[in-house]
Amino acid sequence: MFIFKYLRRFLYMEGKMTCKGICIRHKAQKPVGSGRYVSGQKRCQICEIFIKWDGLWCPCCGYRLRTKPRNLKYKAKLRARRVKEIEPILVAPVT
Repeated sequence: MFIFKYLRRFLYMEGKMTCKGICIRHKAQKPVGSGRYVSGQKRCQICEIFIKWDGLWCPCCGYRLRTKPRNLKYKAKLRARRVKEIEPILVAPVT
């Protein structure tokens, strides 16, 4: 596992997509009682960090940020939480 992580970092160091350390300024704390993606945090695969950022691309390396979990179990949890948040809005009476 370590060898693959090292190899991946080495390959990206040759290209333009490398971590420059800017992402440390945007590092997000783990939320209590809810998931990272539910609270709006995004993950950069190159910098290997969760950040609080409004954009779609990492401010540090320019790589696309993940906004959804990869694991099927956590995808289902995220979907269920988002449905719970939207239901009260849809059911609210119109005045």
